[in-house]
Amino acid sequence: MLVRMNAELCELMGGFFSLLAHPTRIRIFCALQHGPQTVSALAEKSHVSLPNASQHLRVMQKNGALTKEKRGQQVFYQIADPRFVQAAEMIRDALVENVQCRARRASHGTTYRKALRQKIRPPGHTMLALATNATDKQNSDSVLPLLKKEFLL
Repeated sequence: MLVRMNAELCELMGGFFSLLAHPTRIRIFCALQHGPQTVSALAEKSHVSLPNASQHLRVMQKNGALTKEKRGQQVFYQIADPRFVQAAEMIRDALVENVQCRARRASHGTTYRKALRQKIRPPGHTMLALATNATDKQNSDSVLPLLKKEFLL
């Protein structure tokens, strides 16, 4: 449950959420859930160049999401607080459940207002787009297995 927040705390949380609003930063964050990683390993797992990964890591570290530790010639990054991982998992689970529910409703002929779909669906995410645009049982049956694979359900 959220407690009443003053304007300063709302600004702090808004900044943190916007920090993780970039898909590359989410991929980096997910890769770091398994423990500390080097910049090169994170670049490879995030499918970005080494300079691009370094830039994202620097921003995430500067804003408190990550910490870094130098070991010899290598720098290892890790998530600053394990509660950040728990929060990300809770958000992921809620989003996946929401998409699955919407896909099941669509398979039963329920229609959704276009504005609602656009508000909930992150732009460019094909898995969510497929699920929210499912209009028949066959399409829904093909989307749910993809969601399970995509989100490791």
